[in-house]
Amino acid sequence: MLRLFAIAAIVPISVVAILGCGVNLESIGVKTDKYYYHMATEARTNKHYGLSNQYIATLVSEYPRSPLIPNASTLSKKNNADLAFMDQSISQRNAKKKLASIEVIGWSCNLLQDSQTVFCEGKIKNLLNKKIPNVDVILTLYNHSNSLISSMRIPIDADPISANHVYTFRMFPRYNPTISKAALEFHSRGSKVPTFPSTNNKEVKRTWQGKDKDLDQKKTRDLFKSVPDRLE
Repeated sequence: MLRLFAIAAIVPISVVAILGCGVNLESIGVKTDKYYYHMATEARTNKHYGLSNQYIATLVSEYPRSPLIPNASTLSKKNNADLAFMDQSISQRNAKKKLASIEVIGWSCNLLQDSQTVFCEGKIKNLLNKKIPNVDVILTLYNHSNSLISSMRIPIDADPISANHVYTFRMFPRYNPTISKAALEFHSRGSKVPTFPSTNNKEVKRTWQGKDKDLDQKKTRDLFKSVPDRLE
C-alpha cells in the first residue's frame, strides 16, 4: 500500500483531472500529431516545402504510431518532387545566366498621362570578368496590337562598363498615348549583347505624375533636357 501510495502521489492532480475530463491537449499547448500535420500542410500551401518536411519529420519522430503518418508520407513525397523541380529550375537559370554578358536587374516604363511624358529606367550589371565597350540601350515601344510606335537608343553613362559593376539608365521617349508595351535590347559596337533574362518585354504602366512623389514635373523636365534624343 505504501508503495502504491507513493506512485500515485507523484502524479500531479491537474494532469489526472485533465486526462479524466478528456481535455484537448492542443488547447493547453501540447503539440500533437494533428498539430504537426496541420503545420506541414500549411507550410506546403505557402510553398515552404522544406519547412513542411521538417514538421513531417517531427511528427514521425514523436508520434511513430500516428494514423496520420501515411498522409504525411504522401505529403513529403509531393514536397520532395516540388523541391527537385525547383532545384532543376535554379540549375537551368544559372546555366542561362552563364551564357549572358549583361544581367537586367530590373526596369520599368511609365506613361505619365498628365505631363504627357514616357519615363523608363532600369539597372544592369556586367556579368563578365572584363569590360564591355560602347554599350547602348535600345528601347522599342509598341501599341496594344504589337505594332511598332518608335525606337530609341542611348548609351550607358559609362564607357566601357566595368566587370561586375551595376549601372542605371534612364530614357524619355516621345510621348504617344497609344504606347502599351516596351522591349529592351543592349548592343556593344553594333552587335546585340546576350542578356539575362534573355527576353525583356514589359507592359507600360499608365499613371499620373501628381501621384508619384519621385517624379515631380520639374525633375522630369530637367531629366528630359539632359537625355539625348537618339531615335533609330
